[in-house]
Amino acid sequence: MVGFALAGVTGILLGIIIGWWRNARDLLEPIVELLRPIPPLAWIPLAMLWFGLGFKPAVFLIWLGAFFPILLNTVLGMESTPNKLVEVAKTLGAGPWQILFKVGLPSAAPSIMAGLRIGIGVGWMCLVAAELTGSNSGLGYMIMYYYSTMEASKTVAGMLMIGIVGFLMFVGLKKIEDNILFWKTA
Repeated sequence: MVGFALAGVTGILLGIIIGWWRNARDLLEPIVELLRPIPPLAWIPLAMLWFGLGFKPAVFLIWLGAFFPILLNTVLGMESTPNKLVEVAKTLGAGPWQILFKVGLPSAAPSIMAGLRIGIGVGWMCLVAAELTGSNSGLGYMIMYYYSTMEASKTVAGMLMIGIVGFLMFVGLKKIEDNILFWKTA
C-alpha cells in the first residue's frame, strides 16, 4: 500500500501538471516517454543495489509499476477537460486555480480513478514478480518454493491467492470510485 500510495500522489500531481500546463508537458513528456517503456522488472537489479533486500525495493517496484498508468490517465483526463467548460468558468469570473479545482479536476476524476485501478493491478503484479526473483517471503516466494519442491497444487493455490487479492483490491477501489464519483453516469 505504501508503494501504491506514493504512486498515486506522485502520478496524480505530475499528471495534473503535465496535463494542465503546456509548458510543463513540453518539458516533462520526453522524460516520461523515455522511462515509461522500461519494464518495472528490468529495475529489479538496480532496486536491490539501491535499497538492498526487503521492504524498500518492493515499495520502489510497486511505485514504478503503478506510477505510469496513474500518470498517463491523469494527463489524459486533464487534457480532455472540455474547453467549453473552461470558457464558461472564465466568463463567470473564475480564476486559474478555481478553474483547475472546480472544472479540470472534476472533469478528469473518472480518468484518474481508472488510472488508480490499473495502477494497483500493475503494482500488485510487480510485487509478486519481485518476490519471485529476490525475496524470502510473500506469495511469489511461496510459488517458487512449492515449484522447486514439485508441489503443483500449492503452486496453483498461491496463484489463486494472487488473483483473489488482486480482485479484492480492484473491488475496493471500484467501491471508493462509486462513492467519490456518485455523479458519474454508467
